[in-house]
Amino acid sequence: MDKDEILAHRKNKFLSIGRNKGFSTQSDDRNDLSMKASSLENIYQNFKKNSKIYYGVSAAVLLILFLSILL
Repeated sequence: MDKDEILAHRKNKFLSIGRNKGFSTQSDDRNDLSMKASSLENIYQNFKKNSKIYYGVSAAVLLILFLSILL
């Protein structure tokens, strides 16, 4: 093999790696750059979204407890 054939062979080998998507493999995980939310953050967001319902239920429970203590 002469010099040009060796260069052509190496060039084709290099380009074939790129065509075959290189050495990286696709994972099933999310490939974007965003961060996953923690469970505490999810709970906080859920509470923030439904805060009126939680406050109403808490007030009703406290009222029932207060009335049960008085009677």
